[in-house]
Parts: sequence; structure tokens; C-alpha cells
Amino acid sequence: MLKARWMLVFLVLGLALIIPSAKADIIGASGSGPADAFVLGYSDCPGSGPGCGQPRKVLTTNLPTGTTWGVAPFSGTAYEQVESDPTNVFCAGCLDFLFQVRNNFLSNQNITRVEETGFSAYQTDVGYDSLSLGSLVLCGIDDGGFCNNGDPATVPVTVDRSADGNVVGFNFPVGASPNESTVDIVIETNATTFADPLATVYGSKGGTGTITIYGPSGPPVGGTPAPEPSTGLLLGAGLLGLLGVRKVNICGRTIGGF
Repeated sequence: MLKARWMLVFLVLGLALIIPSAKADIIGASGSGPADAFVLGYSDCPGSGPGCGQPRKVLTTNLPTGTTWGVAPFSGTAYEQVESDPTNVFCAGCLDFLFQVRNNFLSNQNITRVEETGFSAYQTDVGYDSLSLGSLVLCGIDDGGFCNNGDPATVPVTVDRSADGNVVGFNFPVGASPNESTVDIVIETNATTFADPLATVYGSKGGTGTITIYGPSGPPVGGTPAPEPSTGLLLGAGLLGLLGVRKVNICGRTIGGF
């Protein structure tokens, strides 16, 4: 009986490790999951065209020239925009950080990962703007970045955060090839002001390039929450708790127990 009990313990712990969090896109320190697909489109856009009518306000941008990163044979350009978003998941008016990276046509490798720093004190909902994929109207960072050719390899599949919560990463398994740009990648935060941390672009052959970008600063709205336990760990804790119950008394009768 004792052997069977320990086998059940190991089974529960195994399930806890493989069942993902129910909030895979809202990630805390050491978290990871699928990229959230936002529907953003243009900000400050008049008219009624695709993606127009969005209420977000652009606070700063490095358009139209962008910022160069890396050196040959792995280099490119990046666009970023900071927006105050009344529909932000954390608070009305909290900041969204939109970022897009283009690979130089002379590069010898694909862009497979993009990291942004400066998020240790903040909540993050991480993903990409689905309206920027393959659109010849919504080009780049809302209003004037690179047009995306619709290649699924330019969409981040998974996102993650470092153990201290400072670094947010976007992963492209195949990657944006030379002369291609990523979709608009998005980090919604509970910040209301911004500063100038760094971003790093990684290539499929080990190349890297760094960029000075915009990132959150100041006190976060609502403070910094403790990391949420995953659904699997909660399930495991509950079942292990049941294993610890040796006997149950019902209507004067003792049943169960190991």
C-alpha cells in the first residue's frame, strides 16, 4: 500500500510539471507560454478603415527613421512606439510597448529571438499585434513601420521572462529571414511612465545586436504581484493534500486511510 501511495505522489508531481498555466500570456518572473494575439491596429487613426478608431494615444516613437542594430553580416533596423492604452489589461491609461525588428537584406542569418529589458517591477501581458501580419495597410508600428509579408515565421510562437523578471523574450523558431521584418511585438504593462533600457536581437547562427529602446519606469500601478502558481502546481498540491488524509469519520464510521 505504501508503494502505491508513493507511485501516486510521483504521478501527481509529473502532472504538475506538464500542465501549463491558465494565464500563459500574462507572465511573471521565470514564466513562459504562448504569445498573446492582440488586435490593435492603428493608434490615433482617423476614419473607419481597418484597424482605425483605436483609442490609444502615442506618447513617443522612433519613427520614421528607426534605430539601427548590429553590424554586418547580422544587422537591421528597429521601430518602437509607446502608447497610453485605455483598454490596457492592467489599468486604463497604462502603457503598451510596441516593437518591430527588420533584418538587413545582407544579413547571413534569421532573427530567432528578441529580448527587451527593464520589466522587473512590472506586470506584463506579452504577444503581438495580429493585424500587423501580412498587412500592406497597417505597416509596422501602427502608423508607418515596415510592411510585413505575412510569413508565419515572423510571428513569435512563445514568450518568456527571466528569473528576476527583468527580461522579456520573444521566440521565433524559424525566424525572420534577411530582408524580412517581424510583426509588431507587444508588451502591455502596469507602468505609466517610460525610460531607456536595452533590447537584444539574436540570430540563428549566434549573431547578436543591441538597441537602446523605450521601457517602463516609475511606480507600477497596483504594485508588483507575487508570481502566480500554475494550474498544474495547484492541482498537484490539492491531490497531495488528499494523499495526506489517512482516515475520514462519517456518521460515526471510520473509512479510508493508508
